[in-house]
Amino acid sequence: METGLVNLVFELDEEVTLPGVVTQVASKRVAELTEADAVADGFRDLRELGDRLRFHYPDIAPTDDIAIVHFRVTS
Repeated sequence: METGLVNLVFELDEEVTLPGVVTQVASKRVAELTEADAVADGFRDLRELGDRLRFHYPDIAPTDDIAIVHFRVTS
């Protein structure tokens, strides 16, 4: 994934699409995630982030690579 203009799609009760910009993309292994990563993504702590990742991706492993995408809504 590259930085630049995007349409951000949020799946809530209804699907919401907003214009935005990806400002940074970083790659980490699941085991390298930190408390700071979790809090920056809106979670209370690393445990909550891990629980959510396992909910969405039941087979996720500590050695799997993930993309951390920093973005902002532009509207």
